[in-house]
Amino acid sequence: MRAEKTGCTPRRFLTRLPLALLGSLLMGVGLSFNACAGLGNDPYGLVYDGLRQLLGLDPAQAGICAAAVNGFMILLLLIVGRRYLNIGTVAAVVPYQLCVQIGTVLYGLIFPTEQLPVRIIALILGCLLLYTGIAVFLTADIGMEPITGVIMVLKDRLGWSFARSKWLLDFPCWDWGFCWGAKPEQSPC
Repeated sequence: MRAEKTGCTPRRFLTRLPLALLGSLLMGVGLSFNACAGLGNDPYGLVYDGLRQLLGLDPAQAGICAAAVNGFMILLLLIVGRRYLNIGTVAAVVPYQLCVQIGTVLYGLIFPTEQLPVRIIALILGCLLLYTGIAVFLTADIGMEPITGVIMVLKDRLGWSFARSKWLLDFPCWDWGFCWGAKPEQSPC
C-alpha cells in the first residue's frame, strides 16, 4: 500500500537506489571536505563536528555523529511528519557514515597541504559536493533525506516557504554546533 501511495514501487526503488547512493556519497564527501578545510561548515556539519568533539571522537568518526543526528531526525519524522518518511530516507542515512569516512581519507589524499588557498578550494569543493549530493539524492525521487523532511514538516505546519523554514532549522543547528564545541577555524583532519 505504501509503495502505491508514494509511487515508489520495489522495482523503481531498486533502479533509482544507485542514484540515491551516489547522492549520499557526494553529501558525505562534501561534509568531510568542509570540516577538514577548517574554515567553516554548514549548520548540520557544525552539529556533527561539535558532537564529535564533545564525545572525544577523531575526525574519521564524524560519520557516527552524522548517523546519530540523522537517526534523531528520522525519529522526529516518525512522530510529526510520517508523510516525508520513506525507505529512501533510510537509504540516505545508512551509508552516510561510511561516505563521511571516505571523504576524510580523500581530503588527505587530494589536499595534502594546510595552506590557506588550498583550504579555500577544499571548502568550495566541499560545498559544491554537499549540495550537489542533496540534489542528486532528491532527483532519485525515492524519498528525502531526514533534514529536508524536517524542513518540509516545518514548511507545512507554519505555512512558510521552504527557504524560510530552512533558515528556521539552520539557525539553531549553527548555534548548537558551537555550543557543543565545534571549532571551525581548526582543521580536524
